[in-house]
Amino acid sequence: MKTVIQKLINVRRPLYAVVGLICLSVITYFNTVNSPFIWDDEVMVQGNGLIRSLSNIPKILSTSPFGAKLEASDFYRPFQTLTYAIDYSVWGLEPTGYHITNIVFHSLTMIVLFLALLRLNYSYAVALTVAAIVTVHPLNTEAVTYISGRGDVLYLFLCMVSLYLITWVRRDTVWIIPIVWISYSIALLTKENSVPLGVLLSVMMMFSIFFKPNRLQALTAYGAAGIAVVYSGIRLYFLGALGNKTLSWIASASVVDRLKTIPYILVTYARLMVVPINLHMEYHYVASRWLTAESCILIALVGVAIGTVIVSSDRKKTAFWLAWFGVCLGPVLQFTPLASTLREHWITMAQIGIWVVIVTIIHERIRPYWIKLGLALSVITIFCGLTISRNIDWMDPMALYSHDSALEPRSFLLHNNKGVIQFRTGDYVGAKLSFEAAINNTPNAIGYGTALNNLGVILEGEGKLDSAEGYFRRSIMASQYELGFCNLARLLVNKGDFFGAESVVRQGLSIYPYNGTLMYSLVVVLFAQNRAYDAELAITNLMRYFPEYGAQIQQLRANIH
Repeated sequence: MKTVIQKLINVRRPLYAVVGLICLSVITYFNTVNSPFIWDDEVMVQGNGLIRSLSNIPKILSTSPFGAKLEASDFYRPFQTLTYAIDYSVWGLEPTGYHITNIVFHSLTMIVLFLALLRLNYSYAVALTVAAIVTVHPLNTEAVTYISGRGDVLYLFLCMVSLYLITWVRRDTVWIIPIVWISYSIALLTKENSVPLGVLLSVMMMFSIFFKPNRLQALTAYGAAGIAVVYSGIRLYFLGALGNKTLSWIASASVVDRLKTIPYILVTYARLMVVPINLHMEYHYVASRWLTAESCILIALVGVAIGTVIVSSDRKKTAFWLAWFGVCLGPVLQFTPLASTLREHWITMAQIGIWVVIVTIIHERIRPYWIKLGLALSVITIFCGLTISRNIDWMDPMALYSHDSALEPRSFLLHNNKGVIQFRTGDYVGAKLSFEAAINNTPNAIGYGTALNNLGVILEGEGKLDSAEGYFRRSIMASQYELGFCNLARLLVNKGDFFGAESVVRQGLSIYPYNGTLMYSLVVVLFAQNRAYDAELAITNLMRYFPEYGAQIQQLRANIH
């Protein structure tokens, strides 16, 4: 009887772990469900007409998440946008539903991570502890709490599915092979950080890291690597054709200075994994010399890593997971400059490697079970508490931007976002100061296009129309900002320059063909020119994607007649 009960417990242990991970994920992120749309959510979800109907999928595949044509943007995440369309069909524009979707995907990701580690011959305790730590770790806050950060949750989920399924490939399960390739391909279309997995799967099979692979498993892994190479080639080609449009301090630095900054990136990530405090969305830093405190610390960390491999009971596994950390961070080490030097959620997949190594060593070296359990529970509890606390910042945009800009004063994005909230609450003086701070902290002579437009709005409200027009034009020149086109067109209409206004709006629509504000601006401009027929055609197009403009259109028609 005792043996039967033990067998039942062993069979159900994975089920207990699955339920536990779901509960842990919900507990950690439950306080986010009432958070509002924030930052890019207002464009990628609220202002995205393409997600209003699943019939727009072909258009989703040919535009950026911000609605720009692909030739005008190097930001391509169609699968992420598709999930927003599915959300909209269920929730409409209720942010709670989108947050629930993020939590569901995060829970599923951690479950698949746990199952994948079991398939890689890790013990139940190690697999569950790693999955639990990653579930609650504060570095994942932006990926789960921020609706526009969903790409990180999605790509990690699809990568973990690919890793898990490849362990099941045999002669009698050959049908799994295309599923692995499809899952991995969708991961690449979700976020380019998926690229390293193709390399890691091939290494795993080539060196028999966890088991001796059969030929079909090796074929599947090499096929995934081939998909990654083809995708990377296509992406680099288009990035090269588009030119570097990235605006950041690290992007404005020389190649040599970007290389000097790599130790800062790696050491900061290592520190944030162990001591995840004072978190903020953007980290701006450029090293000016080779010998820095971070470079010395990195040398010491490399020495620790080598020593860990040497004393490890399974050197191949330990070396693989340490390499996993480095390879997964490869795309964000600024070889191709990004929008900031470091962002916390970029470590989403890389952190798994380090946690597997740490948890495995503790599990092997510490004998008393109660000490291992107490240590694991303590870490999970602390990280869970820190994440819940960080989630509170995301519940109030003003609190978020004030907190994060204080920790990273060089972030022109955060200063601008703070100014937007101040403007919406009627604090025009504070908003003006924030927009000026954003412009002054921009690493170029032109300025940050969004802040330039926003400062133009302030100046227009002060009656300084010529200055406002200049800022709107600078906004367009700096970043082809969509609201810059709208505001400049409105100003020109008020000045009676209808032809110039129409030209500006159509220029904006050539870049952002599905932007509701621009589409409405075209209607206004056409009515201003008494071109009723053309205006009605523009209204038909607008209402197809943005029916909420109905009341404004009725008012506009009433004013005309």
